[in-house]
Amino acid sequence: MIDPVIKKELGFNPNDDDDTILNLWKDNVSIACKPCWELKYCPYGPLVEDFPVFPLTKEEGIECDFGPEDLDECVETLPPQEILDCYCKKFGHICPVFFVKEPFTETKEARRITRYTPRKIWLNVVRRDNSQCQICGRLLKSDEIQLDHKIPRSKGGPTEEQNLRVMCKGCNLKKSNRLEI
Repeated sequence: MIDPVIKKELGFNPNDDDDTILNLWKDNVSIACKPCWELKYCPYGPLVEDFPVFPLTKEEGIECDFGPEDLDECVETLPPQEILDCYCKKFGHICPVFFVKEPFTETKEARRITRYTPRKIWLNVVRRDNSQCQICGRLLKSDEIQLDHKIPRSKGGPTEEQNLRVMCKGCNLKKSNRLEI
């Protein structure tokens, strides 16, 4: 269950159904590309105070030995993982890009949005990685090679050489669409 405080912070009605909110959130996330993934810095740094940072959970408040009046500001549970994945690792806020739904980046080269991986990019990645799974190290035949997005497409990752790597089917299925930290 998503805490009503979290729903309100995200700009939703606190009385809305959790599934509805998560579906809307997934729609926002799927079309956004976080510029920091390509730029390696957060261009929204000066704006972060205007974007949500959730309060501690009651459990965390008790661990920190908060008084009863401070515990009232805590939420019952953490946000779902889909929302936690959108936290900025540097500033601790939810990235503004998910609220303004920017399907672009500030880089010079436009981000590829299609699922198609051009043959030239595919070949360059396979050559660079020596047809070897980058997780388990297994040497792969050409019909066993799968390309993995380090930053998943579903989280705005581009189909560019620096974001792709060779993986075997097993390792690729295990990773799924999770971000690696």
